[in-house]
Amino acid sequence: MPTEAEWEIVCRGGTTTAYSFGGDAQLLPQYGWFSENSRKWSHAVGLLRPSPRGLFDIHGNLYEWCHDWSGQDAVDATEDPLGAIQGSARVLRGGGWGDDAALCRTASRHTNRPTARPGILGFRVALVPFSEASGAASEAGGEGREGP
Repeated sequence: MPTEAEWEIVCRGGTTTAYSFGGDAQLLPQYGWFSENSRKWSHAVGLLRPSPRGLFDIHGNLYEWCHDWSGQDAVDATEDPLGAIQGSARVLRGGGWGDDAALCRTASRHTNRPTARPGILGFRVALVPFSEASGAASEAGGEGREGP
């Protein structure tokens, strides 16, 4: 799972607006499933427009688990800061199908226990870009892939 910082960087895609596609919440039905267009259930990924970085359903549909624990004792780091070292709840980002537009904003964050299983939680797999510097591609005879 992505860290909370990784999730936000990818979601923002270089923007500083409320959503990856800009600041106008009236455009959200084109990009995400939320209370106004979801009919109160999740939808297959890829039915709406992608974010500027090409990701579908980054706003709404299902809350996305992040690797980070929620808490006050976050690790102090300037690049990809980590959340708390331990805790009882993990960070969730992105909003869900039952939320209003404000809860689907890029900056909106929530938490839940890892044992929770409500039907509004999901996850996004994060892949670390392959590093040609590691030499693994040449040893395995494969080629690296670029990240988002």
